[in-house]
Amino acid sequence: MHFHEEPDAEVAEYRTVSRAAVGSLILGLLSPAALVDPAAWCIPPAGILAGIYALWRIRQDAPALAGRKAALWGLWLALFFAAAAAADYLYYRYRIRREAEQFAAMWFELLAEGRPERAFQLAVDRLERQPFDDRLPDYYRNNYRARAGIERYVAPAEAGKKPQPVRTLLALGKNARVRCLDAPVQDYQPGVDVVHLRYAVTFEDAGTKKTFLLIVQLLRRKGEDGRAFWKIGACSSADEKPESDYTSADKTVNKLRQRLFARAEKLNSFARYRHYPSASSRTLNSSFQRLSSMALAHHSSNTPSSVMRAWNRTGT
Repeated sequence: MHFHEEPDAEVAEYRTVSRAAVGSLILGLLSPAALVDPAAWCIPPAGILAGIYALWRIRQDAPALAGRKAALWGLWLALFFAAAAAADYLYYRYRIRREAEQFAAMWFELLAEGRPERAFQLAVDRLERQPFDDRLPDYYRNNYRARAGIERYVAPAEAGKKPQPVRTLLALGKNARVRCLDAPVQDYQPGVDVVHLRYAVTFEDAGTKKTFLLIVQLLRRKGEDGRAFWKIGACSSADEKPESDYTSADKTVNKLRQRLFARAEKLNSFARYRHYPSASSRTLNSSFQRLSSMALAHHSSNTPSSVMRAWNRTGT
């Protein structure tokens, strides 16, 4: 008697599953993380390479290797989320730049209208920013730190140095035509977006058009409540590097400065309470007019002489 054993069909058809195909599928399933954390941007490219390699090995070793469907799924998932992450990144950069341009345009408009006290509020943190209403003059008068800040903001340049851009823009007023050229720097630091916008400022001086370039640094931070806010970090001529506003050393100095100003503000308030009466609203308004006049003083050859002559004729 002869017994003929027929091989089991399942055993005969068994094929080894490609490890690269399994890896490609796993990486494809993990690829959505690239939309959340930039540190995960390496996952989709790794899934694409693993999928391509798995398909190549399966084709070379056919029919010994299985897993073509898993490799295809991993490859397509990795490709989709790689494209989605790239599109999300580019859209985010575009949106951040547009927001920066809109915020900077508001700042330029306030300077053109001769309102340095409001423009200065766009250069402070959101928690310290005051509303643009009739109480703003009282805030500067009663707050030593804010008053010292705006005085530095519109102060003339030191001897031998270039004129302050803020004073130049105030002097030009509505005669300046501001155009955004590009964004030479757009970066993201921990907790803050940094955008440098390059502007061309054109004005007429004695019938001749002149142009100078400015770099405006804008910072976008998120507060403790999760809401983002913009501020003007610095403004300088195009050949100067804007001062950074987000280094750890600057944060330490700012904390110490805030403590010092808070102490000085308390002493100043006590002195006014003991010795000085409250100023009238008329005196307060005249002080702001003198502040704007100081910002429009003739300070450099970049200021058009025609504008300064017109300003001097007003008798301020």
